[in-house]
Amino acid sequence: MDIPQIVILGAGVSGLRIAKKLKRELRPGEADLLLVDQNDYHQLLYRLHKVCNYEYAEKDIIVPLKRLIKDIPFKKATVETIDIETDTVKTD
Repeated sequence: MDIPQIVILGAGVSGLRIAKKLKRELRPGEADLLLVDQNDYHQLLYRLHKVCNYEYAEKDIIVPLKRLIKDIPFKKATVETIDIETDTVKTD
């Protein structure tokens, strides 16, 4: 039997939360997990107003994804199409 693949599109707040939750709750071999995002960093959007007010530099609200998802497979790519009939995602 094939192992199901779970692909999470987007490494925003919700994508990161569900990726970490699934990583904790899935048993080994239950499913393969992959997080896909067009960037290899996460922006702390709740601090964006501080950049606009010159309290923080832009670099201060950017966190490399590898620091946040050390044990979760990640692919830097842009999603081109999602086909729900065939359960496939095409990236660049």
